[in-house]
Amino acid sequence: MYKHILIPIDESALSMRVIERGVELARAFGARASFLYLQPDAQDIIDGDAGLLHAMAPALFARKYLWADGYVEAKARAWAQMNGVEADFIGGVSRGKVHEEIVATAAARAADLVVIGSHGRTTRLQKLLDSVTVKLILNSPLPVFVAETGVAPQTARDRLIARFREEHAAWVALTDRLVDALAADEPRIDAALMDDTLDFLARFSSEAHGPKEARLLAALEAGGAAAGLATIEAQHDEEPRRFAELQAAWRRRGDAGIAPARAAAMAWQDFIVAHVRDENRLLLLRADDALSEAGWARLGQEIDGTERPAQREARDDEFRRLFARFRAGEA
Repeated sequence: MYKHILIPIDESALSMRVIERGVELARAFGARASFLYLQPDAQDIIDGDAGLLHAMAPALFARKYLWADGYVEAKARAWAQMNGVEADFIGGVSRGKVHEEIVATAAARAADLVVIGSHGRTTRLQKLLDSVTVKLILNSPLPVFVAETGVAPQTARDRLIARFREEHAAWVALTDRLVDALAADEPRIDAALMDDTLDFLARFSSEAHGPKEARLLAALEAGGAAAGLATIEAQHDEEPRRFAELQAAWRRRGDAGIAPARAAAMAWQDFIVAHVRDENRLLLLRADDALSEAGWARLGQEIDGTERPAQREARDDEFRRLFARFRAGEA
């Protein structure tokens, strides 16, 4: 029915859910997807509320404005890749009315459906009619599908599944950047950036994502719902060996050259994409069916007890800084 879906996105938490819904639709229709990210104009940032944010909280300003484009692009591409959807990314600076820019981009790219979210900041009619989503609905010659609203996930189930999926996208996205960087001519490869990326991936798996997966599997086993998940468990056992091979190949580049490191990185990429795809389609779906809301709440308490919001924020900032460095190297 639809062949090309345009998905406008931004750096908000809502955007990740819009990416998921848009990719689900593209996969269902056998369509390709184009993600559109419009960065605010620099002068608008300086003149607007962001100027105060820059003065009062430079780190938060950087997270929201300076590191956003590479981070958003990587997550979108990774989610499409995990779901077997052909996708591209369109980045630009917003210089006019956003809904008109979305319509113009859809026409230029021959898209036949727009999938967008609504932040739902207010219920006042006059403010609602000022929103990009409603203006797009009223003015777009193409069908517009409002995939999500800005209501944050309320249940423990929604919150945890969103966190797992976000981390899956981040994991694949950073791995993709690593593989792309290693494909460059050897003199152009930033060795320090490679070292930092490998270090981050190792800590991400062992300290952040891995323990969450282990707790989720334990919750399913306790409820007698872990049957048929042997593939996931085998992948967990295999993951450290696969990553150690990548680290070793990178360390040996001085003697063996860069080719073995490239091959090991691509093998790691294939493994991680398959692993997170299985987790999304097997592990999370099984947990969704098997765990009660009370079970999700207990799992959330266990996870929150070992990973505080400040830790997640620091890891997210480090992740975004790595993407900013990759983006700077492409310039």
